[in-house]
Parts: sequence; structure tokens; C-alpha cells
Amino acid sequence: MKVLEKRILLGDQEAFKEWVDMHIRKLERFAIQCGISPKEAGKVTETVFRDIFRRLGEMTQEQLEERYLLKSVLHELNGLTLADSPEGLFPFEEDNELHRKIISLPHEVKVPFIFAQFHHKSISEIAAILDQTEQQAAHSIEEALMTIDESNLEKKLEFLNTSYERLMPAYEKSNIFNQDHQDTPPVQEERAKAVKRKPFILWSVGGVILIVLLFISVIRSDAYQRSSSEKFIENLKTSFQQELDERFALIGLIQPEENDGYRFLEIYANEPKKAFHRFIVKLEKQIEKDGEIDREAATHTYETLIHQLRLPSEMMEDLLDNPKTENREESIRFLDELYMKINYLMTFYIEVLAINEEVIWSSELNEDGIVDLDRFLAKESNYPTELQKAIDGMATQSFYLTGLKDVAPLFPQYGTPEALEVLQQKLHPDMKIYVYMLTGESERVSYSGTFEEKMDALSYIEQELPKTKKSDELHQSLDSGYMWLFYSITGVYEQGGIYDQHLSIKPEFRERWQRIASRDENNIVVQIMRELVKELEEQNWMAEMEYEVEKNLSVKLDTKIKEARKGNK
Repeated sequence: MKVLEKRILLGDQEAFKEWVDMHIRKLERFAIQCGISPKEAGKVTETVFRDIFRRLGEMTQEQLEERYLLKSVLHELNGLTLADSPEGLFPFEEDNELHRKIISLPHEVKVPFIFAQFHHKSISEIAAILDQTEQQAAHSIEEALMTIDESNLEKKLEFLNTSYERLMPAYEKSNIFNQDHQDTPPVQEERAKAVKRKPFILWSVGGVILIVLLFISVIRSDAYQRSSSEKFIENLKTSFQQELDERFALIGLIQPEENDGYRFLEIYANEPKKAFHRFIVKLEKQIEKDGEIDREAATHTYETLIHQLRLPSEMMEDLLDNPKTENREESIRFLDELYMKINYLMTFYIEVLAINEEVIWSSELNEDGIVDLDRFLAKESNYPTELQKAIDGMATQSFYLTGLKDVAPLFPQYGTPEALEVLQQKLHPDMKIYVYMLTGESERVSYSGTFEEKMDALSYIEQELPKTKKSDELHQSLDSGYMWLFYSITGVYEQGGIYDQHLSIKPEFRERWQRIASRDENNIVVQIMRELVKELEEQNWMAEMEYEVEKNLSVKLDTKIKEARKGNK
């Protein structure tokens, strides 16, 4: 559900006005295309939106759909007389002539044709709006085309549509929000009422005033306020559950029960559920105490709770609409939230893959320690439903499947090329290194690969360290990744250890460290290895105690990273 629609369902008048602006011109044009005058079309659209506005706060999701609006216009058109000879509707006679031909078609033929030609509705959409079969809708459109029977009709319809769009609006938007406004009857009824005697006019004015006063007294009554507030809370409950249902359907995961042990789902679903429950209890207590609730404050709190549920895909949409290239603080907050949600989602997607390991490890798909992705995805329709939904859900959140030979034959990785491009272009330039870390962009930050690829990754991270800050929550993850690369290159924590039984450094590690120390570049790993090799050569490659070298390296590495972050190597 879109944010604007949520606000309308919660009774937000400003959101309703925005929504009216999105649809009112189109509805007025539709009424004109059906054959009434612009003046009457304006009154029809005012009536449609005014009826909905009167139910604001009690509306349903269905009433916000365009299908409902179009049906409402058709209902209002019943009984109205077609406009008398619309000679001056358009400046071009060809448009007027074609308009006359269309409005003279039988109603059951005309409306499907208008939907198809001017509102770009599919056959299935037209059938749904008119409660017809698709065959009936298609037949009506064919009949309309045969009846009009114009040469170059497609081009003429394009010109006519342009002329419709150029018509000046006839509606008065203020009439929609005027609660005292009386719906204007059709033209033929206006003439009949004009001959009524004046005393009755005075009586009717007095009656209207009495009705208005009674209406005001009702809506101000305690019982009405309590009932209205209770309906508001029920709408909140329905809306919140819809928000959860829609998001779990999108990510392809099953909504969990409370305390099921999955950290991501516990934080993502159950924690907001608990917060929402506390929020509802607070509102109910407010009704008990005051007889009503502060809807504006309640709506703000509700929107804050819904904001916490947003998925990576929603965050990316928001980033596209609201770039943060000039704001480093907002950029880092955005990435902190994205990083948390990516990790939780990845954890659960890995769990789904693990449950289906028999499919993944099948000899048909697994070749030489890694899954053939093309063949795996080609057979998706044969997999258990849970796995299919998870695979489709990954795609909606910019995950893709990949694998590492003999390590993880298949695992989810965040960061499609499209997602990487958005993050690079819409966040502050200092965020690039964090983006590469989040997306596992192998050309820049390779945590796997050859010795030279890892050395290149270390050099790139060092280059970007001055752009990072200790206050960045993500700096710890970046530093951890850097340390992992460092220890992977130096082999300090490889199985079997670096010492022999006499605490002497094994020959293979001496050779590796000397080779690193002799490299031409002057990055952190080379600097540290030069210092370490010099110290160990002075000690005949002997350590005085177990883990001496490891502790020494840890201190050196931590110091060098802090210096690099300050811009001092």
C-alpha cells in the first residue's frame, strides 16, 4: 500500500486532497467522453469525490482504486441527458464530428470503447469495471469500431484525445470539501424546481439550517466521538496487518509466530508488533479517559511504526526520490539501516537454502563444488513452494544467487548492478567504500580470490579510509573486513599455526612474510611486514612466548588503521 493511501485510510484530509488532484481531471474527461456537457461533468466529479470525502476515516482500500471511481462516475451518469449538439466543444470540426459519433453509440458499446481508446484499459480491466465477461467487452469494442467506420481512425482518435486533454476543467474543487454543499440535481430537474413558490424556498432554507445544527450536535456528542475513535483504531489494526502481509509476500518468507528463534524475523516482525500493540493499548486508554483520541498524533506515531518496517526495496525507492549526495550524516544513517536489514534478510534466505540442501546438492546441479546457476534457476518451478517464493523474494530486494567453490555452493549476495548504481549515485561520495563492502563488489573489495586480488582490495580500502569516521557505525565492519584480508594474506591464523614446537617461525611463513615485505608498494600490510621481519630477524625468528607475534601484529594493525583514517599512514 502506498504512503498516500495509508494516510487517506487514516482520515488525513491533506492526503485526500492530493489524491483528488491525481484523479479528478481524468474522471471529468471520462464524463464528457460519455456525452454530457463540461458543466455537468464538473458537477458529476464533484459529487463522486464529495461522497467519498464524507466517509473519510471509514473508507476501504477498494474505494481508493480507480475502478471504484470510474464505477461511481457511471452511477452518477445514470438518468443524465446527453449534451445538446456540442458544436463549440472543440476548435476543430473533425474532433467535434468524431465526438458526436462516439457519444451517439449505445451505452453498452460506448463505455468499453472509451475505456480502451482514451484510458488505455485492457480487456480484463474493462470487464472488471463493468462486471462483464472479457468476451462481452471485446465484442463491444469491435462493434464500436465498425459503427464509427472512419478512415485513419487511429490517428483521428489520437487528435481527439489531445483535444479532450486541452479542455479547461469545469469542476470547483472547493465544492468537494464544503460539507454544507447540496448536490446539484440534473439540468432537467433544475427547470422544474424553478417554478416552485417562494414560501417553500424560505421553509427549505430553515429546514437545512435545522438539519445542519442537528448534524453538528451529533458529531460533537461523546457517543459519536467514542464510536469514531474506536473505528479509527480498528482501521489502524487492519492497516498494520496489511502492511506486514504485503511485505512478507514481497520478500517471499513466511510470517513467523512469536519467539520462533529467528532473530531477523523477531526484530523485523514481532518487535514492531509488540510496539504496535502497546500503541493501541495507549489509544484505548486515551478513549477511556477522554472519550476520544488525538488522531493527528496517533497517525504520526503509526507512520513512524510503519517506517520501521520498510524493506531494502522501499529504501531504494525513497533514495531515488530523495538523494543524499550532499548530506553525509543522512547517508550513513541510511546505510546503517540498510546494512542491518540486508544482514537479517540474508540470514533467513540462507536458512531457506539450507532447508532445501538436497535440491541444491543434487548431482545434476552441483558440478565441481559449485551450483550451475543457470540450470538451477531454469528448474525453479520444480522446487518446493517455500524455496520458489524465497528465490523470487530475493530478486525484489536486489539479492542474487552466487557461489564459492567448495565453500558455499549457493548463497544469496546483496547488490545487483542496478542497486549498486543507485547507491553510488544517490549517496554522499564518502559512502562508496561502505557501498562496496555491503554489495561485495568483487572488483573493488574482494574478500575471496587470489593473493594479488586481496592485495588490491587492501590497497583500495586504505585509499578510502581517510573518508571514513570512527563515529560511523559501519566503520567496525569495514575494519573487520580489512583485518580479515590482512590475516588471510599473511596466513597468521591458518590451521597448524605459525610456530614449530620450539616457538620458532615455520620456514613457509618466513618466506611469505619476506616476500610481502620486499614488495614495491608502501601500503599497510607491506609496512607492517617490514617491521615484523626486521624484529624477527633480530630474534633469529624465535618468539619468546606463544601468541607473541599475533598480539604484536594486532597492535600494529590497529594503530596503522587509525593513522590511515586520519590521513596519516
